[in-house]
Amino acid sequence: MLKLAAKFLALGLLAFPLAACFDGTIEVAVTSATTARIEAVQVINGDTYGGLKKGAAETDYSALDEFCTVGDITETEDGGATCTVVKEGSFASLRNFNGTGSDLRFEPAGNGLIKVSMGTQGFRDMAGAEVEMTVDGETQKMAEAYLAGHTMTIRIGGGEITDTNLTLAKDKMSAEVVYPLLDLVMGKADLPDEFYAVVRLP
Repeated sequence: MLKLAAKFLALGLLAFPLAACFDGTIEVAVTSATTARIEAVQVINGDTYGGLKKGAAETDYSALDEFCTVGDITETEDGGATCTVVKEGSFASLRNFNGTGSDLRFEPAGNGLIKVSMGTQGFRDMAGAEVEMTVDGETQKMAEAYLAGHTMTIRIGGGEITDTNLTLAKDKMSAEVVYPLLDLVMGKADLPDEFYAVVRLP
């Protein structure tokens, strides 16, 4: 699950300064006692997307080849683009969403409760390996300039949240965490071993 998010981040490292300018959201919603829905969205602005398309037209390979390889692209009126990946199904099928193995888990917690857990190792691996190899000196300054103001959001919902280590919404129907993209890429984010929320089925 979070390997998809890490791929979003790695794309930014791959194509500075263009592909770094995006915001990402991954949302998991429990839909029944045995099923859930995942939606992953990556939004890039007009300058970024225009640069990616120009690069694709001028060379045999560009970062555009890595953008939205498993989702649907929607071009926006401002010239930007949104990549959306949606997966719905049984807990077992979503556990391996996008080949992420055990990063995402659904566990019955009794009395109509489902615990949704998302491991953070994908972020840790990306920050520890990719950034160490590719970001230093002037490149780090570029990262700080282009990633500033952009975020990655993780959200869990689908019913009343009874326990979580995320920030609980006022209506208690979802919980989320928002990380500055720069902190994630540079390995500065204070990540727990997992994000979790216990959802009460409607």
